[in-house]
Amino acid sequence: MSFRKYSAEELIEFKGNKKGLIVNVKKVAPFEQVKESIIDRLEKNIGFFNGVKIYQINCDYLNDVQMMMLEESITSKFDNQLVNNEMIIKSSLGFSINADLRSQNNLRGLIAVGIEPVNFVTADNSVQSLSIEQLNVLLNECTQNVQHLYLLKWRYRKQIEQAKTVEELNAIEFNFTMKDFSK
Repeated sequence: MSFRKYSAEELIEFKGNKKGLIVNVKKVAPFEQVKESIIDRLEKNIGFFNGVKIYQINCDYLNDVQMMMLEESITSKFDNQLVNNEMIIKSSLGFSINADLRSQNNLRGLIAVGIEPVNFVTADNSVQSLSIEQLNVLLNECTQNVQHLYLLKWRYRKQIEQAKTVEELNAIEFNFTMKDFSK
């Protein structure tokens, strides 16, 4: 199959909302061209896009592996993280926090600086004045949440491997719930 070579502007469209940047792939093109076009557009506007959270990549024809490779390429090159609005945990400290990788890295940085008190922004954008000890509690809870999610993942994987029919596969319900530390 022959593909037309599109400019980055013809191939890639950026939209934004309060959740982050949405990348729309508008034309059918080879994977490498899609990847290079997204990176090219981000690089040309680095001052505007630096640190932006990519919420979603829309493409009708790339497979799951290609989409993951695309996300990894962007994340590693620009230190961007896909937003996961589902990764909110209820902390034992009485408020909810974002527990994604970027938030964990932010916690590590605040702990490393070691200056107290720290004005910490919660998942609902309120501000809590916290000690280093409390930041360590939050980081520990984030880590425990990740371990909890991996356990769920491996349980589902085992169910998939043990399924013998399409019906058994279709009957598996995936429900990745975040840990609740407020109990």
